[in-house]
Order: sequence, then structure tokens, then C-alpha cells
Amino acid sequence: MSSIKFVFRFVSISFFRTKEIVRSVILAACNTINLLLKTKMHHSRAICTLYQGMCSPRLSSERSPR
Repeated sequence: MSSIKFVFRFVSISFFRTKEIVRSVILAACNTINLLLKTKMHHSRAICTLYQGMCSPRLSSERSPR
């Protein structure tokens, strides 16, 4: 029985770590994209606003249709 508990705990910890890793990866990608878009801002203002909306931290809490 203790092995099941251990597996459940390990899965929950690894899930939390995976969530953090995914979040940091997304943030790093957003920073890179923001840098790229600052250099090529005039090309793609719509893409810039799209990525800013995707990379905003309150994306999951409020999804306002525009």
C-alpha cells in the first residue's frame, strides 16, 4: 500500500514540476519572440499583439472575446 502512496506522490510532484517547466519554457519563448518582434516590428503588428496576448500572465484566468 505504501508503494501506491509513493507513486501517487511522485506523480503529483512531477506534474507540478512539469507545469513549472512548461511555464518557464513558454515565458522564454515569449521573451525570444518579443525580441524578434521588436527588431521586425513593422512587419507584423498583428502577430505582435497576438503573442503579447498569449504571453500575458492572466491568459488562463480571463479570456475576453474581441
